[in-house]
Amino acid sequence: MRRYSLKVAISTLVSGLILLSAASVATALYFGTREALYLTTRQAMGRMTRSVSDKLESRLAGAERLNLLLASLIRSGNLDPAREEAFTDFLADALAANPSLTVIDVGLPSGNKYQARTMDDGTLSRRLVHRSARDVLSTWHHANHAYAKEFPDTRADLETGYDPRERPWYKAALAAGRNTWTEVYGSRAGLNYSNVNPVYDAKGRLLCVTAIDLNVAGLSTFLEGLRVGRTGRAFIVDDAGHVVAMPLGPGHDLGRIIKSVPRGDRMEYSLREIGDLADAGIREAVLARRAAPQMKGWDFLAFRDPSGRRMLASFRPEPGHHFTVGVVVPEEEILGTIKHSLRITAGITLAFVALSLVLAYAISRAIARPLGDLVGAVDRIRLLDLGDPPRIPTSILEVVQIDRAIANMRNGLRSFKKYVPSDVVLDLIRLGREAVIEGEKRELTFFFSDIQDFTSISERVEPEELVAKLGAYFEAVSRVLIEHGGTVDKFIGDSVMGFWNAPKPLPDHALRACTSALRAQARIAELNAAWKGVAFHTRIGLHTGEAIVGNIGYDARMNYTAIGDNVNLASRLEGLNKVYGTRILISGATAAAAGDAILTRPLDRVSVKGKRNSGLILELVALRAEATPDQIAGAERFAEAFDRYQARDLTGALALLEEPARAGDGPAQVLAERCRHYLGAPPGDDWNGVFEHHAK
Repeated sequence: MRRYSLKVAISTLVSGLILLSAASVATALYFGTREALYLTTRQAMGRMTRSVSDKLESRLAGAERLNLLLASLIRSGNLDPAREEAFTDFLADALAANPSLTVIDVGLPSGNKYQARTMDDGTLSRRLVHRSARDVLSTWHHANHAYAKEFPDTRADLETGYDPRERPWYKAALAAGRNTWTEVYGSRAGLNYSNVNPVYDAKGRLLCVTAIDLNVAGLSTFLEGLRVGRTGRAFIVDDAGHVVAMPLGPGHDLGRIIKSVPRGDRMEYSLREIGDLADAGIREAVLARRAAPQMKGWDFLAFRDPSGRRMLASFRPEPGHHFTVGVVVPEEEILGTIKHSLRITAGITLAFVALSLVLAYAISRAIARPLGDLVGAVDRIRLLDLGDPPRIPTSILEVVQIDRAIANMRNGLRSFKKYVPSDVVLDLIRLGREAVIEGEKRELTFFFSDIQDFTSISERVEPEELVAKLGAYFEAVSRVLIEHGGTVDKFIGDSVMGFWNAPKPLPDHALRACTSALRAQARIAELNAAWKGVAFHTRIGLHTGEAIVGNIGYDARMNYTAIGDNVNLASRLEGLNKVYGTRILISGATAAAAGDAILTRPLDRVSVKGKRNSGLILELVALRAEATPDQIAGAERFAEAFDRYQARDLTGALALLEEPARAGDGPAQVLAERCRHYLGAPPGDDWNGVFEHHAK
């Protein structure tokens, strides 16, 4: 057997272990980083596609809302096609107010049609098509009279004259029987994408079909204005794989996506086949998608363009439409910085490994007894244990130097995470705890709010203004809850649900909830004063009780929320504000838990629908430290009246309630009216002072 010197044996062994450790770490990090980069790339592309999709959907939603408004006005008789001039003026005004739209058509079952059109120079033209028993008369009214030559008045026979009932948009509306979007179709103006709506009267008879067009050229102009990374492009592809719209570049040449063929005295338009598309990046993205497996929601894929450059594309189908939004971006834009960081990290790691090998060789001649300790230290690194182990106790200088060299290598590997984005490093090096479905029973204080008459507010306020104000309202209420340690559970329509004492335990959770309710009302009052036209008067209900709180849902999707009967009771209390004319109602349990820190007045003992037991409800007036003398006196006076009412001293209670009732105090009016009722029809001997509310 061949023998080796101790220096060679130790050098070979230590060097091998160092290289094995480095290779293990590098391999693990390589495969983990590759997966993390894929996820990072997919998420970045998804965000880009989602952003484009949301902006496009907002643009399309404007046409849909206008069409529904137009149908509502016609159905109600407020807009009558028989009044032709006023009717077409309204269509033109609506078109002028929505510059993203190109044409509004209204076709009647008789074959007549009313149209407002935005011309190429931005002026408006009106068209009336009258279909008589003899012929079809088409009359134009141009704001720019120069268009009279291109779009003249015509008279045609019944067979060849224009008939809206034969147009794709009219047929699509009748086939759907509701508001819908057509597929892309050709017209005299080019290719259009229309929102159509059949309008029926109360007896189900067809009054007309309305159509609002977005020209394909306009969609391309819209996409041209969107920023997708530095050089990325957004595009729209229909269900058949044709590109409907994309950035057209200088000159805005529609011929890049649309081909036209003369048909008699007019042009016939259609979308180019994908193979004819000049934009190589978009063309190859669509072709790659055809060949790739389809994913749910949006599709992500990588491919090379004809020049060999790696490209990334993502697709997101638009629900309710016949197309998909796509984004194509050079891979370097997404991954360039990360790959550069990885190259720097790899170089640093190799340098540290090389340094460790040199030091190991230099000191291996004097290592013998502590060899096992050194092997163990290196083996821990191989197992990705990069923590600081105890230093090797030795008086041999060479062994100390090897120990330091291994520590340097360990530090070099640790520095990997300083050069790769932290979210990637944490996914690779550290194991996190995955959220699982779980819950626990805990006493919570629940908060429910609701905006008074929100339905009527939404009917008289423009949707954009309503959404903006509702966002400011939700932010104000949510911030108050969070500032006082609350958890905002969810938004339900115009309502806010929150709770205290989970996940973080709060011994004074009931008092925090009461303080939040009062502060929220103050913030809302400030908003209402600033808006000067729209007032979100808010009702709030608070209740304290046990509920199940935790991660509720299923493996793929879960929410941190609370469930149980006590949650519903807080909602019922919010609704009872309507009965008593109050802003904040709390349960007896909340009042007891909050203690003397709050000023309340008892309003009633009630039994609400779905609850067999009755309970005391109180109005939260103020924090006792902030209450005014008038508030304290009023609360005490009402409490005395309530006690007399509960003791059947109806006359005494009524005497205390008359003055505040005349002053417009809602709870005083309710209790005074009940006293008068019982004075006229006294309750039976079994009356216990509980009032039953049967409505939710």
